[in-house]
Amino acid sequence: MIAAFCGGAEQGIIYVRGNYDLAISHLTQIIKTLNQAGLLGKNILGSGFNFNVNLEISPGAFVAGEETALIATLAGERGMPKPRPPYPTEMRKPILVNNCETLANIPAILNLGVEKYREIGSEKSPGTKIFSLAGKVRQVGYIEVPFGMSLREIIFDLGGGLRSNRPFKAAQVGGPSGGFLAASFLDTPMDYDSLEALGLSLGSGSIVVIDDESCIVALNRFNLEFMSKESCGRCIPCREGIYRLLEIIDSIVTRDNLGTENGLKRYQTLSQLEKLAQVIADTSACGLGQGAPNPVLSSLKFFREEYEAHIFSQKCPAKQCKGLLTYRIDADLCKGCSVCLERCPEGAIVGERKHSHFILADRCTRCGICLEFCSFSAIIIS
Repeated sequence: MIAAFCGGAEQGIIYVRGNYDLAISHLTQIIKTLNQAGLLGKNILGSGFNFNVNLEISPGAFVAGEETALIATLAGERGMPKPRPPYPTEMRKPILVNNCETLANIPAILNLGVEKYREIGSEKSPGTKIFSLAGKVRQVGYIEVPFGMSLREIIFDLGGGLRSNRPFKAAQVGGPSGGFLAASFLDTPMDYDSLEALGLSLGSGSIVVIDDESCIVALNRFNLEFMSKESCGRCIPCREGIYRLLEIIDSIVTRDNLGTENGLKRYQTLSQLEKLAQVIADTSACGLGQGAPNPVLSSLKFFREEYEAHIFSQKCPAKQCKGLLTYRIDADLCKGCSVCLERCPEGAIVGERKHSHFILADRCTRCGICLEFCSFSAIIIS
Protein backbone atom coordinates (compact mmCIF):
# COMPACT_ATOMS: atom_id res chain seq x y z
CA MET A 1 0.00 0.00 0.00
CA ILE A 2 2.86 2.40 0.81
CA ALA A 3 4.60 1.54 -2.48
CA ALA A 4 1.34 2.11 -4.36
CA PHE A 5 0.75 5.46 -2.65
CA CYS A 6 4.27 6.66 -3.52
CA GLY A 7 4.05 5.37 -7.06
CA GLY A 8 0.52 6.49 -7.83
CA ALA A 9 -0.84 2.99 -8.44
CA GLU A 10 -4.48 2.12 -7.79
CA GLN A 11 -4.30 -1.64 -8.28
CA GLY A 12 -2.17 -4.18 -6.41
CA ILE A 13 -1.79 -7.90 -7.07
CA ILE A 14 -0.45 -10.50 -4.68
CA TYR A 15 0.68 -13.53 -6.69
CA VAL A 16 0.76 -16.81 -4.74
CA ARG A 17 1.50 -20.37 -5.81
CA GLY A 18 -1.63 -22.49 -5.97
CA ASN A 19 -0.33 -25.10 -3.53
CA TYR A 20 0.29 -22.57 -0.74
CA ASP A 21 -3.09 -23.21 0.87
CA LEU A 22 -2.32 -21.62 4.24
CA ALA A 23 -0.92 -18.43 2.70
CA ILE A 24 -3.95 -18.15 0.40
CA SER A 25 -6.35 -18.60 3.32
CA HIS A 26 -4.56 -15.97 5.46
CA LEU A 27 -4.25 -13.43 2.65
CA THR A 28 -7.89 -13.83 1.64
CA GLN A 29 -8.99 -13.05 5.20
CA ILE A 30 -6.55 -10.12 5.57
CA ILE A 31 -7.73 -8.47 2.32
CA LYS A 32 -11.34 -8.90 3.44
CA THR A 33 -10.57 -7.34 6.84
CA LEU A 34 -8.75 -4.37 5.28
CA ASN A 35 -11.69 -3.70 2.95
CA GLN A 36 -14.13 -3.79 5.86
CA ALA A 37 -11.93 -1.39 7.85
CA GLY A 38 -11.83 1.09 4.97
CA LEU A 39 -8.07 0.64 4.49
CA LEU A 40 -8.60 -0.61 0.94
CA GLY A 41 -10.96 0.76 -1.70
CA LYS A 42 -11.84 4.33 -2.63
CA ASN A 43 -10.72 7.46 -0.77
CA ILE A 44 -8.77 5.59 1.90
CA LEU A 45 -8.96 7.46 5.25
CA GLY A 46 -10.28 10.52 3.39
CA SER A 47 -6.92 10.97 1.65
CA GLY A 48 -8.26 10.80 -1.90
CA PHE A 49 -6.05 7.73 -2.45
CA ASN A 50 -7.76 4.77 -4.11
CA PHE A 51 -6.22 1.30 -3.91
CA ASN A 52 -7.50 -2.26 -4.30
CA VAL A 53 -5.69 -5.57 -3.88
CA ASN A 54 -6.47 -8.80 -5.70
CA LEU A 55 -5.13 -12.21 -4.83
CA GLU A 56 -4.05 -14.12 -7.95
CA ILE A 57 -3.15 -17.81 -7.93
CA SER A 58 0.00 -18.81 -9.78
CA PRO A 59 0.12 -22.09 -11.74
CA GLY A 60 3.45 -22.67 -10.02
CA ALA A 61 5.94 -22.17 -12.86
CA PHE A 62 9.41 -21.62 -11.41
CA VAL A 63 10.32 -19.31 -14.31
CA ALA A 64 7.53 -16.95 -13.23
CA GLY A 65 9.91 -15.75 -10.55
CA GLU A 66 11.37 -13.60 -13.35
CA GLU A 67 9.30 -10.42 -13.50
CA THR A 68 8.41 -10.33 -17.20
CA ALA A 69 7.43 -14.02 -17.13
CA LEU A 70 5.31 -13.31 -14.06
CA ILE A 71 3.49 -10.49 -15.84
CA ALA A 72 2.90 -12.76 -18.85
CA THR A 73 1.27 -15.46 -16.71
CA LEU A 74 -0.93 -12.85 -15.03
CA ALA A 75 -2.10 -11.81 -18.49
CA GLY A 76 -3.00 -15.41 -19.30
CA GLU A 77 0.02 -15.93 -21.55
CA ARG A 78 2.67 -18.59 -21.40
CA GLY A 79 5.26 -17.79 -18.73
CA MET A 80 8.25 -16.78 -20.85
CA PRO A 81 10.74 -14.00 -20.03
CA LYS A 82 10.85 -11.08 -22.45
CA PRO A 83 13.91 -9.07 -23.52
CA ARG A 84 14.83 -6.19 -21.22
CA PRO A 85 15.01 -3.20 -21.53
CA PRO A 86 12.40 -1.91 -21.40
CA TYR A 87 11.91 -3.00 -17.83
CA PRO A 88 8.38 -3.18 -16.38
CA THR A 89 8.90 0.16 -14.66
CA GLU A 90 9.74 1.75 -18.05
CA MET A 91 6.69 0.47 -19.95
CA ARG A 92 3.93 2.71 -21.25
CA LYS A 93 1.88 1.56 -18.27
CA PRO A 94 4.60 1.01 -15.64
CA ILE A 95 4.43 -2.02 -13.36
CA LEU A 96 6.31 -2.33 -10.07
CA VAL A 97 7.24 -5.95 -9.31
CA ASN A 98 8.82 -6.93 -6.01
CA ASN A 99 9.05 -9.94 -3.73
CA CYS A 100 6.82 -9.59 -0.68
CA GLU A 101 9.92 -9.66 1.55
CA THR A 102 11.20 -6.47 -0.09
CA LEU A 103 7.91 -4.62 0.43
CA ALA A 104 7.65 -5.92 4.01
CA ASN A 105 10.81 -3.98 4.90
CA ILE A 106 9.24 -0.61 4.04
CA PRO A 107 7.24 -0.10 7.29
CA ALA A 108 10.28 -0.98 9.41
CA ILE A 109 12.44 1.55 7.53
CA LEU A 110 9.79 4.27 7.93
CA ASN A 111 9.16 3.50 11.60
CA LEU A 112 12.81 3.25 12.64
CA GLY A 113 14.23 5.83 10.25
CA VAL A 114 16.94 5.14 7.71
CA GLU A 115 19.91 5.68 10.04
CA LYS A 116 18.48 3.46 12.79
CA TYR A 117 17.57 0.78 10.28
CA ARG A 118 21.10 0.81 8.86
CA GLU A 119 22.44 -0.07 12.30
CA ILE A 120 20.93 -3.53 11.77
CA GLY A 121 22.92 -5.94 9.61
CA SER A 122 26.21 -5.20 7.87
CA GLU A 123 27.53 -1.96 6.38
CA LYS A 124 26.75 -2.80 2.75
CA SER A 125 23.75 -5.05 3.47
CA PRO A 126 21.67 -3.28 6.12
CA GLY A 127 18.56 -4.75 7.70
CA THR A 128 17.43 -8.33 8.12
CA LYS A 129 17.02 -11.34 5.85
CA ILE A 130 14.54 -14.20 6.01
CA PHE A 131 16.08 -17.61 5.39
CA SER A 132 14.43 -20.97 4.93
CA LEU A 133 16.54 -23.42 6.91
CA ALA A 134 16.16 -27.03 5.75
CA GLY A 135 18.03 -30.26 5.13
CA LYS A 136 19.98 -32.27 7.70
CA VAL A 137 19.61 -29.68 10.46
CA ARG A 138 17.79 -30.33 13.74
CA GLN A 139 15.52 -27.26 13.67
CA VAL A 140 14.04 -26.50 10.26
CA GLY A 141 11.85 -23.51 9.46
CA TYR A 142 11.94 -19.81 8.62
CA ILE A 143 14.31 -17.51 10.46
CA GLU A 144 14.80 -13.75 10.28
CA VAL A 145 18.34 -12.67 11.11
CA PRO A 146 20.46 -9.53 10.64
CA PHE A 147 22.51 -9.50 7.45
CA GLY A 148 26.07 -10.56 8.20
CA MET A 149 25.28 -13.38 10.62
CA SER A 150 27.65 -16.22 9.84
CA LEU A 151 26.56 -19.50 8.31
CA ARG A 152 27.96 -21.25 11.40
CA GLU A 153 25.72 -19.23 13.75
CA ILE A 154 22.65 -19.89 11.61
CA ILE A 155 23.20 -23.65 11.41
CA PHE A 156 24.57 -24.46 14.86
CA ASP A 157 23.02 -21.76 17.08
CA LEU A 158 19.62 -21.23 15.48
CA GLY A 159 19.34 -24.59 13.74
CA GLY A 160 20.68 -26.64 16.64
CA GLY A 161 23.37 -28.33 14.57
CA LEU A 162 23.05 -31.40 12.40
CA ARG A 163 20.73 -34.31 13.09
CA SER A 164 22.34 -37.45 14.52
CA ASN A 165 25.49 -35.37 15.10
CA ARG A 166 26.73 -36.12 11.59
CA PRO A 167 29.67 -33.99 10.35
CA PHE A 168 28.76 -30.90 8.36
CA LYS A 169 29.70 -31.24 4.70
CA ALA A 170 28.18 -28.28 2.85
CA ALA A 171 25.24 -25.90 2.58
CA GLN A 172 23.43 -25.04 -0.60
CA VAL A 173 22.50 -21.37 -0.41
CA GLY A 174 19.88 -19.75 -2.64
CA GLY A 175 17.54 -22.52 -3.79
CA PRO A 176 17.90 -24.98 -6.70
CA SER A 177 20.03 -22.45 -8.58
CA GLY A 178 22.12 -21.67 -5.51
CA GLY A 179 25.74 -22.62 -4.96
CA PHE A 180 27.41 -24.89 -2.41
CA LEU A 181 29.54 -23.68 0.50
CA ALA A 182 32.02 -26.15 1.96
CA ALA A 183 32.79 -26.56 5.68
CA SER A 184 35.81 -24.25 5.38
CA PHE A 185 33.37 -21.38 4.67
CA LEU A 186 31.16 -21.83 7.74
CA ASP A 187 32.23 -18.44 9.07
CA THR A 188 31.16 -16.63 5.88
CA PRO A 189 28.81 -13.70 6.68
CA MET A 190 25.40 -14.18 5.06
CA ASP A 191 25.20 -10.94 3.11
CA TYR A 192 25.29 -9.96 -0.55
CA ASP A 193 28.91 -8.85 -0.80
CA SER A 194 30.45 -11.81 1.04
CA LEU A 195 28.64 -14.37 -1.09
CA GLU A 196 29.25 -12.43 -4.30
CA ALA A 197 32.99 -12.57 -3.57
CA LEU A 198 32.67 -16.37 -3.63
CA GLY A 199 30.67 -16.36 -6.86
CA LEU A 200 27.39 -17.10 -5.06
CA SER A 201 24.19 -15.21 -4.27
CA LEU A 202 21.50 -15.25 -1.60
CA GLY A 203 18.90 -16.07 -4.25
CA SER A 204 15.63 -17.19 -2.72
CA GLY A 205 17.12 -17.17 0.77
CA SER A 206 17.06 -20.91 1.33
CA ILE A 207 19.83 -22.75 3.19
CA VAL A 208 19.88 -26.53 2.72
CA VAL A 209 22.25 -28.20 5.17
CA ILE A 210 24.13 -31.25 3.88
CA ASP A 211 25.97 -33.86 5.96
CA ASP A 212 28.69 -36.38 5.07
CA GLU A 213 26.12 -38.99 4.04
CA SER A 214 24.94 -36.80 1.16
CA CYS A 215 26.41 -36.92 -2.34
CA ILE A 216 27.09 -33.57 -4.02
CA VAL A 217 26.91 -35.12 -7.50
CA ALA A 218 23.53 -36.72 -6.77
CA LEU A 219 22.21 -33.42 -5.38
CA ASN A 220 23.30 -31.67 -8.56
CA ARG A 221 21.47 -34.27 -10.62
CA PHE A 222 18.31 -33.53 -8.60
CA ASN A 223 18.73 -29.76 -9.15
CA LEU A 224 19.32 -30.12 -12.89
CA GLU A 225 16.35 -32.45 -13.33
CA PHE A 226 14.13 -29.85 -11.66
CA MET A 227 15.53 -26.94 -13.67
CA SER A 228 15.28 -28.81 -16.98
CA LYS A 229 11.55 -29.26 -16.41
CA GLU A 230 11.06 -25.64 -15.36
CA SER A 231 12.83 -24.07 -18.35
CA CYS A 232 10.39 -22.17 -20.55
CA GLY A 233 12.29 -23.38 -23.63
CA ARG A 234 12.69 -19.96 -25.23
CA CYS A 235 16.47 -19.78 -25.44
CA ILE A 236 18.72 -22.58 -26.67
CA PRO A 237 21.44 -22.39 -23.96
CA CYS A 238 18.88 -23.02 -21.23
CA ARG A 239 16.52 -25.35 -23.11
CA GLU A 240 19.20 -27.63 -24.56
CA GLY A 241 22.14 -26.91 -22.28
CA ILE A 242 20.52 -27.94 -18.99
CA TYR A 243 19.40 -31.24 -20.50
CA ARG A 244 22.95 -31.82 -21.74
CA LEU A 245 24.32 -31.09 -18.25
CA LEU A 246 21.86 -33.63 -16.88
CA GLU A 247 23.02 -36.20 -19.46
CA ILE A 248 26.63 -35.71 -18.40
CA ILE A 249 25.75 -36.10 -14.72
CA ASP A 250 23.79 -39.26 -15.59
CA SER A 251 26.88 -40.68 -17.28
CA ILE A 252 28.94 -39.87 -14.19
CA VAL A 253 26.62 -41.68 -11.76
CA THR A 254 26.28 -44.81 -13.94
CA ARG A 255 29.17 -47.26 -13.99
CA ASP A 256 28.80 -48.64 -17.53
CA ASN A 257 28.43 -45.41 -19.50
CA LEU A 258 32.03 -44.27 -19.16
CA GLY A 259 33.64 -47.68 -19.39
CA THR A 260 36.57 -48.79 -17.26
CA GLU A 261 39.50 -48.29 -19.63
CA ASN A 262 38.85 -45.06 -21.56
CA GLY A 263 40.64 -42.61 -19.26
CA LEU A 264 40.63 -39.81 -21.84
CA LYS A 265 36.86 -40.00 -22.22
CA ARG A 266 36.42 -39.83 -18.46
CA TYR A 267 38.70 -36.79 -18.26
CA GLN A 268 36.82 -35.09 -21.08
CA THR A 269 33.55 -35.63 -19.23
CA LEU A 270 34.71 -33.45 -16.35
CA SER A 271 36.06 -30.79 -18.70
CA GLN A 272 32.87 -30.76 -20.78
CA LEU A 273 30.71 -30.44 -17.68
CA GLU A 274 32.59 -27.37 -16.48
CA LYS A 275 32.78 -25.65 -19.87
CA LEU A 276 29.12 -26.25 -20.72
CA ALA A 277 27.95 -25.00 -17.33
CA GLN A 278 29.87 -21.75 -17.82
CA VAL A 279 28.49 -21.24 -21.35
CA ILE A 280 24.90 -21.71 -20.11
CA ALA A 281 25.49 -19.23 -17.28
CA ASP A 282 26.96 -16.65 -19.66
CA THR A 283 24.51 -16.90 -22.57
CA SER A 284 21.04 -17.74 -21.18
CA ALA A 285 18.37 -15.09 -21.60
CA CYS A 286 17.02 -14.91 -18.05
CA GLY A 287 17.87 -15.69 -14.46
CA LEU A 288 16.63 -19.28 -14.60
CA GLY A 289 19.16 -20.33 -17.23
CA GLN A 290 21.88 -18.08 -15.84
CA GLY A 291 21.47 -19.58 -12.38
CA ALA A 292 20.84 -23.23 -13.23
CA PRO A 293 24.58 -24.08 -13.60
CA ASN A 294 25.54 -22.40 -10.31
CA PRO A 295 25.34 -25.60 -8.21
CA VAL A 296 27.54 -27.42 -10.74
CA LEU A 297 30.13 -24.65 -10.97
CA SER A 298 30.36 -24.07 -7.21
CA SER A 299 30.54 -27.79 -6.41
CA LEU A 300 33.28 -28.27 -9.01
CA LYS A 301 35.15 -25.47 -7.25
CA PHE A 302 34.79 -26.82 -3.71
CA PHE A 303 34.13 -30.55 -4.19
CA ARG A 304 36.04 -31.46 -7.34
CA GLU A 305 37.49 -34.55 -5.69
CA GLU A 306 33.98 -35.97 -5.33
CA TYR A 307 33.41 -35.71 -9.09
CA GLU A 308 36.82 -37.25 -9.71
CA ALA A 309 35.94 -40.20 -7.46
CA HIS A 310 32.75 -40.77 -9.48
CA ILE A 311 34.49 -40.41 -12.84
CA PHE A 312 37.94 -41.94 -12.40
CA SER A 313 37.35 -44.48 -9.61
CA GLN A 314 33.66 -44.99 -10.45
CA LYS A 315 32.84 -44.84 -6.74
CA CYS A 316 30.35 -42.70 -4.84
CA PRO A 317 32.07 -41.77 -1.55
CA ALA A 318 28.69 -41.13 0.12
CA LYS A 319 27.26 -44.38 -1.33
CA GLN A 320 24.19 -42.60 -2.68
CA CYS A 321 24.53 -43.10 -6.46
CA LYS A 322 22.92 -46.46 -7.14
CA GLY A 323 24.56 -46.81 -10.55
CA LEU A 324 27.99 -46.98 -8.93
CA LEU A 325 27.14 -49.23 -5.98
CA THR A 326 27.81 -52.94 -5.58
CA TYR A 327 25.75 -54.99 -3.13
CA ARG A 328 27.19 -58.22 -1.72
CA ILE A 329 26.55 -60.52 1.20
CA ASP A 330 29.25 -61.21 3.79
CA ALA A 331 29.30 -65.00 4.10
CA ASP A 332 30.65 -64.84 7.66
CA LEU A 333 27.79 -62.65 8.87
CA CYS A 334 24.92 -64.19 6.88
CA LYS A 335 22.84 -66.68 8.93
CA GLY A 336 20.82 -67.95 5.99
CA CYS A 337 17.50 -66.70 7.37
CA SER A 338 16.29 -66.10 3.76
CA VAL A 339 14.44 -62.89 4.65
CA CYS A 340 16.42 -60.95 2.04
CA LEU A 341 15.83 -63.70 -0.54
CA GLU A 342 12.08 -63.56 0.04
CA ARG A 343 11.95 -59.76 0.00
CA CYS A 344 14.10 -59.14 -3.10
CA PRO A 345 11.70 -57.98 -5.86
CA GLU A 346 14.13 -58.93 -8.65
CA GLY A 347 15.03 -62.44 -7.51
CA ALA A 348 18.64 -61.34 -7.33
CA ILE A 349 19.46 -63.29 -4.15
CA VAL A 350 20.07 -67.04 -4.13
CA GLY A 351 20.96 -69.54 -1.43
CA GLU A 352 19.66 -72.25 0.84
CA ARG A 353 18.15 -71.69 4.24
CA LYS A 354 20.70 -71.75 7.10
CA HIS A 355 23.51 -71.29 4.56
CA SER A 356 25.05 -68.01 3.44
CA HIS A 357 23.31 -66.35 0.48
CA PHE A 358 24.67 -64.65 -2.63
CA ILE A 359 23.61 -61.59 -4.68
CA LEU A 360 23.52 -61.91 -8.48
CA ALA A 361 25.10 -58.64 -9.67
CA ASP A 362 23.44 -58.73 -13.10
CA ARG A 363 19.96 -58.86 -11.54
CA CYS A 364 20.50 -56.51 -8.61
CA THR A 365 18.87 -53.09 -9.08
CA ARG A 366 20.40 -51.73 -5.83
CA CYS A 367 16.96 -50.95 -4.40
CA GLY A 368 18.24 -51.43 -0.83
CA ILE A 369 15.38 -53.65 0.35
CA CYS A 370 17.78 -56.42 1.38
CA LEU A 371 19.78 -53.92 3.43
CA GLU A 372 16.62 -52.72 5.14
CA PHE A 373 15.48 -56.20 6.23
CA CYS A 374 18.82 -57.84 7.07
CA SER A 375 19.03 -58.27 10.86
CA PHE A 376 22.67 -59.35 10.86
CA SER A 377 24.36 -56.47 8.99
CA ALA A 378 25.46 -58.97 6.37
CA ILE A 379 24.66 -56.73 3.35
CA ILE A 380 27.81 -54.87 2.33
CA ILE A 381 27.71 -51.88 -0.03
CA SER A 382 30.82 -50.77 -1.88
